[in-house]
Amino acid sequence: MDKWLKRIWFVNGVLVLIVTLLFLSDRVQKYLQSGPRPVGPLVGESIKDARKDSLAIQDIVTTIPRRIGATAYTYVTLISKDLEKAINISAYLEAESAGKRGPSPMALVRVVPESEERNSLSGNGTINLAFISDDGSDIRLVTQQKACVVRADIPQPGDTLQKFILYRIVFHDTNGDGRLTDRDESGLYISDLNGLNLRPVTPDSIIVRELVKSFRRDKLVFRGQSRPHDPSIPQRDWREQVYTYDLRTGNLAELLPDERVLNLARKILWGK
Repeated sequence: MDKWLKRIWFVNGVLVLIVTLLFLSDRVQKYLQSGPRPVGPLVGESIKDARKDSLAIQDIVTTIPRRIGATAYTYVTLISKDLEKAINISAYLEAESAGKRGPSPMALVRVVPESEERNSLSGNGTINLAFISDDGSDIRLVTQQKACVVRADIPQPGDTLQKFILYRIVFHDTNGDGRLTDRDESGLYISDLNGLNLRPVTPDSIIVRELVKSFRRDKLVFRGQSRPHDPSIPQRDWREQVYTYDLRTGNLAELLPDERVLNLARKILWGK
């Protein structure tokens, strides 16, 4: 009898443990699902049906204007938000145009890894930046493409040293989740302080990892990885190099263009 009782209690204990684990798993799954929604512009198949029906399932939130350095310009961050109820694009834009109102005036070198770059943006999901002159006569967007602006290094009010704005911008859904977010591969871009002349610092084949800003010499120095032609090569094994970027001329160059020095170091590494 004792044997049977022990077996019954053992089976009951196992059943209770299984039920408890299933309950906890369900609670964790519900908690994760109720967390913050992913942010960023929808692309590809994610908006195919809505576009076909002329509906919008996202809209824009704007932030409070902020001064750009010592200029006569401010900027606002434009952030995407998902709508609970889709809206008719044509009707919405016509209503907005009818109620349109006029604008209201309103040590110099450090190595910075990508995760620590100074970010002037407010929150995630930034899709664009709008630049506004103090008299309201000049208003523009920094980009005319669908994008996610991951970071923007904008000079603080009164800063007279930094003559440019640096951005990390995503233009392509590299992880295939249907959104442009900070989880996609971003490129390094630069513009004038008023948002004009947005241009890439590097081609798509180079991914910037660490950055040095030197305002006095008008130079950017950064460590980058070169994307190989062979897609089977793991990213950890991609070739690394240090590059310089001349802010005045836009010239991009390798810091060590002569491979002889690197090849000599490789021979020492690969030797006995």
